[in-house]
Amino acid sequence: MLRHSFLFACAVTLFACADAGAPPALSNLTLTPTTVDVNKQVMIQGDAIVEDADGDVSALVASITVPGGQTQQLAETALNANGATKAQVKVAIALALPAPGDYTLNVWVKDKEGNESAKLSQPITAK
Repeated sequence: MLRHSFLFACAVTLFACADAGAPPALSNLTLTPTTVDVNKQVMIQGDAIVEDADGDVSALVASITVPGGQTQQLAETALNANGATKAQVKVAIALALPAPGDYTLNVWVKDKEGNESAKLSQPITAK
């Protein structure tokens, strides 16, 4: 069990434009900054592209992998695809990392049927 606490908030805006059972795809993830101060809340911001043939993407999910290799899932953020099959996603994640080291922020999306995209990762260094 992790003894660290992470502050997480995620704001997502889905912009854009329908089959059954296809998993969504997440691509072109860019997040900044990649270096943060320890114990200081910082907003990690960026964007990505979401594609889903079903147009039923329902959530953006994130996790953080700490320097020791343990992973903690962060809160999900609800999405409403409104039938869009391709969309630009704006991401904002507030983090306060408790100790110096190299972390990995993992981001993915899932749809109403429970299908998940591949996880995309961004290294984050806390100093």
